[in-house]
Amino acid sequence: MPALGWSTQQLTEFLAAIGTASSRAAAMRLAVERVAEAVEAEVAAILIRGRPAAQVGFPPAGAPRGLLQRIAAGEDPIEIEGLGRCRTAAGRLGDDDDMRVVIARAGDVSLSGEERALLRGMARVLSLSLGNLRLLQRERAARRASQRQAAEIGERQRLLEELSIVERMIADRAALPEILDVIVASVAKLVGDELVGLRLLDPEMPGLLRMVASHGIPLDTYQEVARGAVGAGAGGLALEEDRLVVIEDYLDHASALPALTKLGVRAAAAAPIRQDGRPVGSLVVASSVAGRRYRDTERAALVAF
Repeated sequence: MPALGWSTQQLTEFLAAIGTASSRAAAMRLAVERVAEAVEAEVAAILIRGRPAAQVGFPPAGAPRGLLQRIAAGEDPIEIEGLGRCRTAAGRLGDDDDMRVVIARAGDVSLSGEERALLRGMARVLSLSLGNLRLLQRERAARRASQRQAAEIGERQRLLEELSIVERMIADRAALPEILDVIVASVAKLVGDELVGLRLLDPEMPGLLRMVASHGIPLDTYQEVARGAVGAGAGGLALEEDRLVVIEDYLDHASALPALTKLGVRAAAAAPIRQDGRPVGSLVVASSVAGRRYRDTERAALVAF
C-alpha cells in the first residue's frame, strides 16, 4: 500500500518531468514512462483516436494488434504474451474523448484506489500540458509566419528601391552601360548569388548572346561565357523560351554551361530581358552553394528587371 503523501509526491515529480518537454510528442513519451514507473506497470501507452501515440513495455514494433484498444475498452484482467495475466486501467485525458492513457501490470493485484486517483491526476496534468504545448506551438508557428512575412516585405521594399534607382537613371538618360552595371549590382545585392551576368543578343549574330555586364565572374570563366548560343545555359533558355528559368540541379542539367559546372555552380536562375515586348537578352544569377533554392522574392527580383 502506498505511503501517505505518496501520490502527491508522484504527481509533483510527474508535473516537473512533463514541464521539461518542448513538444507534445516529447511530453507523451515522458508521461508513459512516469506513469509506468509510478504504478509499477509493465505496459503504459497513450492512445489518440485508438492509435498509440506513445508507449512503453513493448519492442520497437509496438504492442500486439488490438491489445491496447482492448485495455482502453475496459478489459480487465487481460493476457499479454511474455507477461501472462495482467490487471489493467484506462483513463481519459481531460475532457478529450479521443485521448486515453492505458496501463497493464503483471499479476492479480488490481490498482488501489490511490493508484487510480493518481492515474486520473496524471491524466489531467498531461491534458493541460498538452493543451499548453499546442498553444505554444501555434504561437511559435504564427511568430515564424510573421517573421517570414516581415522579411518578405523588407525584400520587396528593397527591390522597389533598387528599381527606382534604375528608373531614375533611365529618366535622366544615363548611358546604357551604366544602367546595365547598376542592374547587375542591384540583382547581386537582392539575390545574393556569387555570379551575375547580363547578356544581350548580338546584333551582328542574332543566334548568339554577348555579355554586357557582370558581377563576380572570374576572368577565365568570363572569357568562356562572354558569348553563348541562344538555348544554352539558364540565360540561353530564358531567352529562347521567353520565361523565367530556374535550374536547381545545375551540375546534372542538360543545358548547363561547361564553364560554370567547372566552376562548381550548383544552381542558376535567369529571366528574359524584353524590349518592346520581345526578348532581347537575359539576366542570370548562379550559385555554388549546395542545396540552393530560389525563393519567390528572389525570382520576382529577376523578373522585375
